[in-house]
Amino acid sequence: MKCPNCSAETPDAAPECGACGVIFAKWKPRAEEPVAPPPPPASKIPLVLLGAAVLGAAGYGYYAYAARPAEQPVEVIGANIPPEPYKPQIRAIEIALYKNAVLTPNDATVIDREASRLAGFLAARHPEHPFVRKAVADIMEFSAAAGAVENGAFPPNARTDWTRGWEALRSKRFAPAPWFRQIALEAKKDSQAPPAP
Repeated sequence: MKCPNCSAETPDAAPECGACGVIFAKWKPRAEEPVAPPPPPASKIPLVLLGAAVLGAAGYGYYAYAARPAEQPVEVIGANIPPEPYKPQIRAIEIALYKNAVLTPNDATVIDREASRLAGFLAARHPEHPFVRKAVADIMEFSAAAGAVENGAFPPNARTDWTRGWEALRSKRFAPAPWFRQIALEAKKDSQAPPAP
């Protein structure tokens, strides 16, 4: 028989190997060391996902930039407020003030309402601007004078006082505009027209 340890030829009845000295009764085969399996091939999934995320972020960034709403031009306010954005309210106030007719409770209501709207629009567009805050306070004070009329009982010279107050406020707080004079002329002309038959 062959020695299981060294493969030397030994007699069949021998209790041990004459070459290596292994006792056959106690001999156990050497446990084979486990062989580590080869590492799996590196996965490309994380790289693919990272690439997709980068492309997605870049695409979204471009879309957000391209689809953003057009920026409104910034209204520069220095010593005077540009009047153009507030023309409807200013026009309504001035028509009620400048018409060549008897002042009515409706005129006072229009002046009060439009002055309040004007102050609200200014405050909403420029809430932190100190000059605008002063302008809003002046406009609200002017509005309160027209809103204080009760039962059509106007103070003497109310139209003249309100008109002077408005013109002082307008020249102090708003930049000049050529249409200011035009509104006054239109209001006087419209109020002098004979009633329709």
